[in-house]
Amino acid sequence: MSRMAGRFTRVESRRRPRRLVLGLLSDLPRKNCWTIAEWAGVRTPDGMQHLLGIAKWDADQVRDEVGDYVVEHLHDDEAVLVVDETGDVKKGTDTVGVQRQYTGTAGRVENAQVAVYLVTSAAAGTPQWTGNSMFCVPGPPIPTAAGPSASVTTNPPWSRWVTLAMLAHAFLAVLRANEHEGHPSPDELIPLTCDEVQPLFITLVDRTVFDPVHRLRWSVWRRRHQARSQASHYRRQAAQA
Repeated sequence: MSRMAGRFTRVESRRRPRRLVLGLLSDLPRKNCWTIAEWAGVRTPDGMQHLLGIAKWDADQVRDEVGDYVVEHLHDDEAVLVVDETGDVKKGTDTVGVQRQYTGTAGRVENAQVAVYLVTSAAAGTPQWTGNSMFCVPGPPIPTAAGPSASVTTNPPWSRWVTLAMLAHAFLAVLRANEHEGHPSPDELIPLTCDEVQPLFITLVDRTVFDPVHRLRWSVWRRRHQARSQASHYRRQAAQA
């Protein structure tokens, strides 16, 4: 993270990306600002949400820095890029990039989110690094009860989340490459993969055990927030009846 520090203007916005990236590398079953903030030992997810929402930092600059980091460590003159498009069929219209469009997953026009994956393919033993981007077919925003649906270009939190996720994956790919070069696996074992490196790294780096007070505090915070959301939902339903 020291390489990226200059892209963040405040001390807080330098510390929080490190915690968020470590959270993305953790074994949490679900990863969002709530779960990562609790895992990181902070009291509420406000700081994480501020980082993704309104903190002053340029995700494009961080993304470019990640690209330079990857090229520096995984450079291969014979590597080729493989582009793959895939779609996730969605029921709602609030997810970023969702609208009615053709998706190969369903083989027809569906309410879907389409992603484009860019994979570096190199010689055997050279790690792969993957980036992805979302896009929508041209057209007006889809109206929803909450207003026009979000698009990728107008959703900085989504872009920032993806940028930091790419940083986490780039780190794993580089760590894996270093292990392959410095500590080749014996013949009876396959080489380390990113899926193997991830739990090993987080187990060795993060050994924090939080006391019951931290867990209880988070339980109260979650239930209070959910109670407010539930009450707001019931009021909206009553108003629409």
